[in-house]
Amino acid sequence: HFVPKYKLWEQRLCASPDGDFFVPLREGKASIVTDHIKTFDETGILMESGEHVDCDIVAAATGLNLHANAPMADIRVNVDGKPYVASEHRIFRDCMLSDVPNFMFCIGYFNISWTMKVDLVGKHLCRILTQMKETGSSMVCPRLPAGGLGEPPALEVSSSYWVRNWHLRPKHGKTGSWQPLVTYEADRHTLLEAPITDECLHFSSELSSGDLTASTDLRSRL
Repeated sequence: HFVPKYKLWEQRLCASPDGDFFVPLREGKASIVTDHIKTFDETGILMESGEHVDCDIVAAATGLNLHANAPMADIRVNVDGKPYVASEHRIFRDCMLSDVPNFMFCIGYFNISWTMKVDLVGKHLCRILTQMKETGSSMVCPRLPAGGLGEPPALEVSSSYWVRNWHLRPKHGKTGSWQPLVTYEADRHTLLEAPITDECLHFSSELSSGDLTASTDLRSRL
């Protein structure tokens, strides 16, 4: 039951440090069926193997759907009057978006503590703000290089909820500051020690190019 078909870290690793998860199994109060669901019927669940699991209640714990317009969730955002569409943008330093000014977000690590990445991004934000203050800039925005970035790197995780949503999400690049940041020590250097300046990161005192606005209903909620 506990030997997955996917490789470690292709999907999230679950752990039970105190072993409490296994207590009802040892006591015979619970059992496990590992299979793919074929269909539901009047009395329970029919598995692909043909096994039938009788059910009084089914707790749906799969089928998660991520927001379709990441990382804006359900916020309607316009850039220069044009609606933001996630799949039309690329990810810079794993925390900014091409052609979206004065905006930063964070996706934590997949295989170690989520907050380790959050800390790095928060400190990188402070470095960005300091650079803006020192240069008198009111806008910072990643721009794609003239030749573009080509095809994004292959998806390295196999979780169904992530794969289903992949075509809708902004993508990384394969080189430079557009690569995904997945290793703490290397990312710490990139976000905290390497120069802030980059040929693809544009600082400006003008907000007319790349002005970002959110819907008025969002402002009322805030």
